[in-house]
Amino acid sequence: MTASRAAVIGPLACPPGGCSPPGGATASRCLLFIGFVVGGVFLARRWPRIVWAHIPAVVYGALVEFAGCTCPLTLLENDLRQHAGEAGYRGGFIAHYL
Repeated sequence: MTASRAAVIGPLACPPGGCSPPGGATASRCLLFIGFVVGGVFLARRWPRIVWAHIPAVVYGALVEFAGCTCPLTLLENDLRQHAGEAGYRGGFIAHYL
């Protein structure tokens, strides 16, 4: 990014080390989904209609975790990281980050 472009963007300019890759945003979405699968029951107690989103999320989360399916967000994250020049990872999101 040029200095003139950084001046136009102002505080939204990338730091000297560069911007985080879009894979980081995908990793955040994975973490939010896992949080919803695990903690969605508490939301469902407060707002019962959310159970219609929580049940399919639990089924899908269990399928990914126990049946060995690969989550599409993990594939997207690895692809975005590789396009940004970083190395992807093998295995799932939980195995990699936790």
